[in-house]
Amino acid sequence: MRETHLVVALDDAVRLVTAAAARLDATTPGIEHPRIDEARLRLSHARDLLTVAMRTSMSLIYYPTGFLRVGGVLFQTALLAAGVWAATQTVSMAHGSTTWMILITVATVLVVAWPISRLTYLVDGRIGRRRVAAVTSRYPTTALPPGVADIDRTGILLPIDPQLDQVRGTIDAARSQVGAVARLYLDGHRQRPRSGADLGWLQDRDNIIRCIGEADISLCQASDAVRIWTSLPRG
Repeated sequence: MRETHLVVALDDAVRLVTAAAARLDATTPGIEHPRIDEARLRLSHARDLLTVAMRTSMSLIYYPTGFLRVGGVLFQTALLAAGVWAATQTVSMAHGSTTWMILITVATVLVVAWPISRLTYLVDGRIGRRRVAAVTSRYPTTALPPGVADIDRTGILLPIDPQLDQVRGTIDAARSQVGAVARLYLDGHRQRPRSGADLGWLQDRDNIIRCIGEADISLCQASDAVRIWTSLPRG
């Protein structure tokens, strides 16, 4: 149930980031400037990070720390055992010696280790996406704040600065939601970082809180990029 609440909260944050990106695109059609491009890139990066956090929270194979769960250990062990069995059967059919069988077994383990790791990651991603979709489809979506969901497509006829202020307001709403998600996650795991160093320690050891923290940084950078662009002189 704790993971379900986290996914729902993260989904709200993703929808806010998506709304901010859509509003930015609607406000700056045809504008190609490094600061606007940076804002777009940072919003996309934040959305990707929050999506990864959702998938990680629903993983059946990996813990947030990156270590394998019991299901992950069993999955990789089964794949490794199948590879070793196939290799030893091949040697046996060729009437190879015990020494050759040992060497082939060791070589098989070394050769299939990376493919098994990669396959585990891909399977985990697919399972995570399906579980996230199942959770988000069961729960009603939270209504976006007033003025966030509705985008005025005729805004090109209006002054751009007030519209970009609305973009930054949407980004601020997304950051507030990301902060709420971080508190929800930390409280659920009884973690109370007392300083930036404590939070950094947690981010190094927990992929979910790392993704949430990096998403907040990306949102801050997106907001700053928009603010800087509006402050530049324009002819």
